[in-house]
Amino acid sequence: MPAPWYASPSILALVLIACLLQALITIKLPEGPRVLRTHAGFALFGTLLTALGHAMPLWASSNEAELLTELIKAGWGILLIRVVCLAFFRLLMPALGASQPRILHEIVFVIATLAWCVVRMRTAGVNLGGIVTTSAAITAILAFSMQETLGNILGGLALQADKSIHLGDWIMVDGVRGKVTEVGWRHTAILTTNGEVAVLPNSQLMKTRVLVLSSAELPLARRTVPFATSDAVTPQEVIDEVEKALRGAQIQHVASTPAADCVLTDYGNGTAEFAVRYWLLDQQHDAVADSLVRLHVLSVLRRNEYPLARQAMEVRVENPEPPKALDDDEIEHRVGVLAGVPLFAGLQAAELRTVASRLKVTPFMKNDVITRQGAVAHWLYVLVNGEADVIYEARSGERKYVATLGTGAVFGEKGMMTGEPRSATVAARTDAVCYRIDKESFESILRARPELADGLAEIMSARRSALEAVRVADHQAPDDSTTLLDRIRRFFGIAAPTALNSQGRSAGMTVESESR
Repeated sequence: MPAPWYASPSILALVLIACLLQALITIKLPEGPRVLRTHAGFALFGTLLTALGHAMPLWASSNEAELLTELIKAGWGILLIRVVCLAFFRLLMPALGASQPRILHEIVFVIATLAWCVVRMRTAGVNLGGIVTTSAAITAILAFSMQETLGNILGGLALQADKSIHLGDWIMVDGVRGKVTEVGWRHTAILTTNGEVAVLPNSQLMKTRVLVLSSAELPLARRTVPFATSDAVTPQEVIDEVEKALRGAQIQHVASTPAADCVLTDYGNGTAEFAVRYWLLDQQHDAVADSLVRLHVLSVLRRNEYPLARQAMEVRVENPEPPKALDDDEIEHRVGVLAGVPLFAGLQAAELRTVASRLKVTPFMKNDVITRQGAVAHWLYVLVNGEADVIYEARSGERKYVATLGTGAVFGEKGMMTGEPRSATVAARTDAVCYRIDKESFESILRARPELADGLAEIMSARRSALEAVRVADHQAPDDSTTLLDRIRRFFGIAAPTALNSQGRSAGMTVESESR
């Protein structure tokens, strides 16, 4: 009795190769265990059919047994083709750096399977001429009736072959924006930011314009946030302030490089229209990033008192009213805040009210830079609400944390009192509101009472201990109260008191004290 077909050495070698390839697929591919279960079930069913075909000649005719044997051989061949295709396209090609689209794998598998079935049919003696003639007519009918379906299939093949769209790309098609999650035979699926899955026919993608917003090669996407102000403000001033704030702040989901910029887009009817252009890091959070940028822009406009754009109207006022003064409650609240600041402890009640009436409310968003090290600004801040971090930027470029300031803290006094550059950077740790006091608001008081400069210099020197420790570590000389006093006098144009004047003031203070 001749040996069965499956006992030949070539068949056994193919089985061994298939088992080795299947083991690699199971280990290397994420879906390997699932593929193993599918192939194992198919192989088990094929084994049972093979055993049945081996015993079939005992009760059936030889033609029936040969037909079953050919079907079994075709089935085992298809399984082998499937394993080889998976190993070639999913393991070998990626290892060589030449990964191919998935739809190409499936097409090659289908063509190879059809070719194998034709070979088995010829081996079995089937007349292929009649089949080809009949199938050609059927194919023509199917092609005519399934034009749309074939267009989708060819479209999917073209999309993956030219690599214009990849899984993970963010695209926009006819107003639908989302992340590509699947490119199949018939359709392409995208997941929108609202959690919806849009199924787009491949033929539609081939006929319409598709915007690739971001991809693995171009991960950043530029966004535009418009805003408008009154044209009473110099546009370049608005642009400079907005760019300085956005580039200094670390805004979530917004790239620091390339830096955000601000441009004037239009003007007219009493308004100036601007646009902030920034680069988005993650398309999933586009709305959040836009909102954060708008908040920072609004914060800049408010603290600089830039009026927002309003509809232009011509109004004639015959008897204009004078600007409304601050109410007494607000003045008293500001006086109470200033009274708790050691720097202003020597001021009298009237002087505190004078300073309080000239305060400017300046809001800041989280991560906004309030003052930057090295900048020159002749004002100080009183933190009314929120927290701020003091950061020293060393010569090496390293940013060193110094302290966290809370409500009631004062910073920037050296710039107001001496006119020197900021010695540290202060950034808003949370959303914050500050009172800003400029040099002009304090100058008249200091000129009237020059002796206040002595106490101010001592207070300023005492408050710098934490920062000076960091500066000494960076090999920079610390300040002392004497040099600070000289700088204050020079900046405000106050002459140093002579010995005679000092004695006279001391005697006058003694007499006044005794009279009391």
